[in-house]
Amino acid sequence: MTKQSLWQNIRGYFQPQQETVIPDHSQRLRLSGKELRIPLSGYQQYRIEMGKQTLMLSPDPGITASGNQSPCDFILFDPERYSSGVSHFLRLSPGSTLAIDRKIAGQEAVFSSPRDAFRRQFSVTHNGDSLVFKDPISELGTYLSLAGDTQDIPAITHRRRAALKRVLEIFGGPLEPLSAPEASATLKQVNDLLRNEAGHCRDSLGNPGGVLELPDNITPILVGDLHARVDNLLTILSENAVLDSLENGSAALVILGDAVHSEEPGRLDEMDSSLLMMDLIFKLKLRFPERVFFIVGNHDSFLHELMKQGVPQGLLWEKHVIASRGEAYKMELELFYQQSPLVVLSKDFIACHAGPARKKIFPTLSMT
Repeated sequence: MTKQSLWQNIRGYFQPQQETVIPDHSQRLRLSGKELRIPLSGYQQYRIEMGKQTLMLSPDPGITASGNQSPCDFILFDPERYSSGVSHFLRLSPGSTLAIDRKIAGQEAVFSSPRDAFRRQFSVTHNGDSLVFKDPISELGTYLSLAGDTQDIPAITHRRRAALKRVLEIFGGPLEPLSAPEASATLKQVNDLLRNEAGHCRDSLGNPGGVLELPDNITPILVGDLHARVDNLLTILSENAVLDSLENGSAALVILGDAVHSEEPGRLDEMDSSLLMMDLIFKLKLRFPERVFFIVGNHDSFLHELMKQGVPQGLLWEKHVIASRGEAYKMELELFYQQSPLVVLSKDFIACHAGPARKKIFPTLSMT
């Protein structure tokens, strides 16, 4: 026997042979010690049982999906946590492998019974036309089954669309920059809120200072560097129970600065998306005054020195704001930047945009 054939025999002993199966809803397949390949057919959802831990692998084609678009992403989540509050999940894209491994940072937060999940060496590979489930640990019971009927559109997509409909209701109309009068009225209301914001420490003059302290009984959702990508903010708001948690008061959305100034190639000088981003943030602030907070970043400014690849974004932002909404709105936006905190803290963490300040920060706008 050659060395190559000997190695193949040894590898075959430790690695299970792949078996192709087409399960139906009556089957509960034992995965332990096996490698099962399941051809993709429609938007199937899979239940994975690992002792006390149950996981769902669900298709996530996106909110614009129609029909059985394939291949699409899948997400792996704990159903007990995913639908009841803000929770972690793992994403599986075509051409990639997702492995449950305690060495991967953040994975433990996904599971309600992490010990049962990590005892296996479970993985799933997305080949585009099939999913390959693998658990080489034969002595532990890991079971795989279909969950629910094949749907034209997955339940997760329906849930996200419902969340986006609620966001539109909060915004008060189509997602496009507000008219100048409505934008000015909205921003003035926000600035009035900031003057007496709960948890916002006062400076020596009694004005809103640089530190915001979060209550202990909420789940923080930290979002940084949106850079005018409204679609990214909408994605966050439509994930699992994020919007529900804002509405019931169990979570807080903390935007860690740099909400404006596009970073997309060829769009560095485009400013309408920045206007829309701020309009949406202000509407969310008015709807959830004690659950939506804004921490100032370096791009949240009209400083002419703000450059990106030679494009003077600070100057262009100032000119666009004045041209579209007037000098008074620009002054209100400067006041918003001035009143907004620089640091957020809770019993578990301290966060700010980029690195902490290394020297004293002086205000650029009088608060009187």
